[in-house]
Amino acid sequence: EYGLYNKCKKLNDDELFRLLDDRNSLKRISSARVLQLRGGQDAVRLAIEFCSDKNYIRRDIGAFILGQIKICKKCEDNVFNILN
Repeated sequence: EYGLYNKCKKLNDDELFRLLDDRNSLKRISSARVLQLRGGQDAVRLAIEFCSDKNYIRRDIGAFILGQIKICKKCEDNVFNILN
């Protein structure tokens, strides 16, 4: 898993976003972890979108990202409302 995480760290955000839908759960988790550390509005927006998806795997990944992502203080309330 650590090797996969290191590979994901070299990818750009768009490549990581695509991996969030991969069939391999380790790829999904590794890409989500990298996005958490990078933060950014695009990652937050995508995670919020995933949280309201019909697919439970996407909802799980969205909540996972939002639960750990670096965000500005101003955005925290919105994220807490979504996760509740």
